[in-house]
Amino acid sequence: VNLLFVGRLHPVKGLEYLLEALQRLNDQDIRLTLVVSSQDLEHYGGHIAGKIARLGIGGKIDSLGEVQEAKKLLEIYRAADIFVAPSLWDTSPASVLEAMCVGLPVVATRVGGIPEFVEDGVNGILVPPKDPQALAHAILALVKDSDLREKMGQRSLEKSYVFRHRSWDDVGKEYHEAISQLLQR
Repeated sequence: VNLLFVGRLHPVKGLEYLLEALQRLNDQDIRLTLVVSSQDLEHYGGHIAGKIARLGIGGKIDSLGEVQEAKKLLEIYRAADIFVAPSLWDTSPASVLEAMCVGLPVVATRVGGIPEFVEDGVNGILVPPKDPQALAHAILALVKDSDLREKMGQRSLEKSYVFRHRSWDDVGKEYHEAISQLLQR
């Protein structure tokens, strides 16, 4: 089963917790593909490389670095079975929506705007941040159940249509409605 992480190489993305979860799943036939941009904190890459070595999981990881070509990135998404977003905080990660657009089930943390994209038990599984055990448990549930992966992936694809067809007018109306409700309270 192929896991995919796409994001900046930054502590806020929670990659180290995903690595700890992967180590807990060492007996499973799992590979993790990392597509990371290190332009923000290049020194953090050394920390992550050291953690991979300490955990003994280097043989399960394909680190591709940054992928800028859209066609290549799409191929990487399509080759994955599960998308993982272990963020400690995130407003609305584009990578989660990209994963949904290709029909991937998503394992993510229940932070920021992620629950707006990922509905727990519907198109993915939400876990608390900084919890490698919960992350491992959620990943394992999808690794063990290909029907669940398929079902959640289909729901991700369906749910992505809502976001892909949302206009700025729609967003403006939603904000206006939310602010109006707050003012009425």
